[in-house]
Order: sequence, then structure tokens, then C-alpha cells
Amino acid sequence: MVLRHALSPIGLLFCVGLLSGCKREDSQVYYAPREKPPTETAALPAPLWTVPSGWQEMPASEFLLAKFLIQGGGDARAEVNVSLLAGEGGGVLANVNRWRGQLGLDPLKNEMELAHLNPTVDLPGGGQMTLVDFTGTDAKTGKPARLIGVILPLAGQTWFYKLMGDEQIVGQQKEAFTKFIQSAKYPNVR
Repeated sequence: MVLRHALSPIGLLFCVGLLSGCKREDSQVYYAPREKPPTETAALPAPLWTVPSGWQEMPASEFLLAKFLIQGGGDARAEVNVSLLAGEGGGVLANVNRWRGQLGLDPLKNEMELAHLNPTVDLPGGGQMTLVDFTGTDAKTGKPARLIGVILPLAGQTWFYKLMGDEQIVGQQKEAFTKFIQSAKYPNVR
């Protein structure tokens, strides 16, 4: 059996046009550098606060405004992270459940369960913050860990403060952590 292929006149013109276009000397290729997408926190100044002694400031990552390391004996350590998101930052329940997941804890089912386990704290200037205190197993290290977190809505933004690490260090640093948050003077907030 013999198969014959025939090009139609239109197909032939298309192929000739395609091949002749490849020989154009005026074609140029431009490469533009890729820009990092802007983050919501990139242009925002950090608050002024009093950093407790013994806290070592670390380079903050893309989503953090500040990061501190608290070193204990041996390999025991804890970290303090501060971040800021616009609006409600995904909501209190979702963020509390994200933190619970970092400790291998089951998520809370609803706002009522959240309110029962994590009371809000009234702030002197008005408003409320949510304070959480959980103990579990650090999902990254597999070691026992404690997390104290604060979610603070303020002027259309939400501040997130997290102290997490070795249970003993976190327990020892709880008061210093609280004073650190209370010392904050936020930009553009009156």
C-alpha cells in the first residue's frame, strides 16, 4: 500500500512563509529581570519596642517584620516572630489552628471552642487581643515545645506575635514576651 501526501496550496504558502520568517535578521530577544512580588509588610515600618535582654535579633524572613532567638542551655532555644497582615489576616481561628498544627495539635472546630480555650484580653487603649498558650510536639524537630501567641487587630491590620520553642525557655520568657508586646509603639496609630 502506498500513501501519498499532498500539500494544498494554502499549506505550501504557510510553510514558505514560516521558513522565510526564520531568516529575518531584525528579530531581537529581550530579557527583563524578574521582580520579586511586593509583600504587604515590605514598606511597613516596624513598631518601636523594648527588646528584652538575652534576645538576639535575627534576620527576618519575607513574611516577618522581626525575629529574635532566645538561646538556653545546650541546644534548648526559643524564637520570637512578629508579623503583620492587612485586615483580619485570615481570621483568628485560622491562625490559631495554623499555630496548633505547628505543635501537632488538632484544629479547633469553631469560634465557640476558640473562645472557651483562648480568652481575649482587653487592651488599655481599647480593643482586644487573643492570647494562646499551647504545649505539644514541634512539627519540625519532633521535640516537646510550647507556643505562646498573641493576635492583635489594630487600625485595619493584624499583628501576630509568637514565642515558640523549648517548654522551659518559653515558660521563663512569658513575662518578658508580654512586656515586649506591651512596649510596642505602632507607626501610624494614634
